Amino acid sequence: MSEILLKDPRTAWAWHEYNQSRHARQIPDKLAKNILDAIPAGDHGHVEVLADGDIWVESSVFGAKDRSLRRADANFLARTMRRWIMVTPQLDLAVIVDGPPSGGVSLGSAQIDLEQSWITTIKDNSIKVFLDKRDSPALERIKDGAGFEILRLPYVDDVPEAPKLTVSPMDDTPRQLGTSSNEQEKGQEAEVAAYMAQVVQRVQLAFNNYGSKGAIKWIAQEEAARKEVARRALGYLLNAEHKLKRAPQIGDASLRSVLNYYHHMELLAAVCCREMGYPYPGNSPLGQKVMSLDDFY
Repeated sequence: MSEILLKDPRTAWAWHEYNQSRHARQIPDKLAKNILDAIPAGDHGHVEVLADGDIWVESSVFGAKDRSLRRADANFLARTMRRWIMVTPQLDLAVIVDGPPSGGVSLGSAQIDLEQSWITTIKDNSIKVFLDKRDSPALERIKDGAGFEILRLPYVDDVPEAPKLTVSPMDDTPRQLGTSSNEQEKGQEAEVAAYMAQVVQRVQLAFNNYGSKGAIKWIAQEEAARKEVARRALGYLLNAEHKLKRAPQIGDASLRSVLNYYHHMELLAAVCCREMGYPYPGNSPLGQKVMSLDDFY
């Protein structure tokens, strides 16, 4: 199996999930690199789903043949938040189809799990994705996004970097803030605690601005042309708010685990904002005018 996809933060989680499939295949490093090269800057740098499948032009004379494609002959697909990517040994470059994940959708009628599939059409392109089973988690991620599940995201420009843990305790067990006898460790814990408080403020502000009922209503009215994009993006922000309510404190888990939790929570919120083109964490709730002195004088 290609370690390239496992080590790259853009694909690490999707690659792990792909390998949970009973039908996971080995992917040559060349194809793995082609996938990474096909994710342009600004595409939020991460893959939500990796799967076996194919992309073809529906109007081509080979359409019927491709619809009957078997898993053993499939190529390798990746779905980001904005595009489908296919890599194949026959081509040096990836095949890319920009657009929403689904148009018209139909589930394959295969009676065996090996050939269960999902087919969609985007413009003149048809896309076939093989599934483990008809209710495969991959199908929900394709249709609704991976915002509620994803466990690794790459760095987002609008997000301040998390503190670096320069001092490593002898063990990785939870410890209450301020109980260390090591002055360097105490300073590190204080830095992480300050970072946690800042993350809470930013994530809460982003949710108030873009995830409240009023903001979601405004998005539904003003962003009707992008409702599918908005629905998928909001999944990331709503998960961030869900995590905020259950956020651990120093002492509940190891310092490293707590730091990872808060950093990932903020990345979730920032991904939503960047996908929608909104500033993170924003200055005011969508659809609400910020009052100033000029409104009263």
